Amino acid sequence: MLALTVLILWGILIFKFTGELSGDTVADPKYQANTFEIPKTKKKEVYSLIPLEKDPFMGTISNSKKKSAPKKKKQPTINWPQLQYRGMVKGENNSAFILSINGQDQILNRGEQFGEIKLVRGDQKKITVRFKGQTKTVDL
Repeated sequence: MLALTVLILWGILIFKFTGELSGDTVADPKYQANTFEIPKTKKKEVYSLIPLEKDPFMGTISNSKKKSAPKKKKQPTINWPQLQYRGMVKGENNSAFILSINGQDQILNRGEQFGEIKLVRGDQKKITVRFKGQTKTVDL
């Protein structure tokens, strides 16, 4: 009985598969290219919103004026002295950095200050210095 059911199912599948490959298809008239029409579209409705003076949920009167974000004060332009990073001298416990400040060579450790220039951090490729509250990175 099981073998008969399997044979019937395989027969149906083979019949459908070979029927699709035969190419004897009848063209459905509703799918022909010359009968296609572009559907008509409706005009879009335009909505406008009216500003509310009263909150519909809380019943309170809302402020019609919007608060603007506080403007950030521009920091005045600071004339940085001429800085060049010349290199690093590494010791056992700490490192010293060689800087040229306005043409004068100075050796500073991390956290040391020369005039108003403070050496914040540094490595072999770059240093970070602070001058009058502004921070700047100087490459080798």
